[in-house]
Amino acid sequence: MSTDIAVESIRKRYAGTRSVVSRFSLAVLLFLSIMGFPYTGCGIARLLCSLAFCLILSTIVNSRGVKRVLSQREPTQEEMARLARIEARLESAGIDPGQIKWRIGDLSYPACSVGRNVSIDEQVFHDLPDEGLAAIVAHELGHVHTGLWPFDRFFELLALTSTIAVATPYIIVQAILGRFREALRAVLGLFSRIWQWPQELAADDYAVAHGFGRSLSASIRILTAGQEEEPGGSHPPVGLRLARLG
Repeated sequence: MSTDIAVESIRKRYAGTRSVVSRFSLAVLLFLSIMGFPYTGCGIARLLCSLAFCLILSTIVNSRGVKRVLSQREPTQEEMARLARIEARLESAGIDPGQIKWRIGDLSYPACSVGRNVSIDEQVFHDLPDEGLAAIVAHELGHVHTGLWPFDRFFELLALTSTIAVATPYIIVQAILGRFREALRAVLGLFSRIWQWPQELAADDYAVAHGFGRSLSASIRILTAGQEEEPGGSHPPVGLRLARLG
């Protein structure tokens, strides 16, 4: 299978997941609004207000995400020379880096991307070899090429809203029993499985389709060595990712 066909397959698979989750989330909110549950409001007007809220909030979150990435420092000349090598490696693998706005910073994660704005943790930048760093960037660009920027954030908030709406009775009961944090963590963990995990796995698949499977796997092993995984995190378990990467 050619790279283009593989990428198109990944894009369609993720688009299918996004469509199913979004439609289900919309149906849930519509049903709850019609039924008039107090924690969702009642009536179509309230539903439309909820959707407008998600759209406005997603615009704000996207804007702040871009600002957060761009608030990191610009790469030095020496770092830009290395990033030029990374871009050349990506191009040789069939990935168009486009007009990436690079940033280096002290992050709590290896890298992040908001559209074409890519920020890399400074320690990760200097610790990983070129191939490993290229694999991490390929994963980040996978979010751009398999997603629907900037609308993914809206769909994400829609899914989160419906998940919390459905789980509110459970959260209330657990809060009364003194287990609010555990309940909220479980609900957010469910949301991660429904929405965030497919995004991360699609980005992994994108990197694999361009020949970065082994190097991405090696980078993940290096970056997670000695770390304890947080249950219900936004990323799939390391073991699952490594098994899929091969």
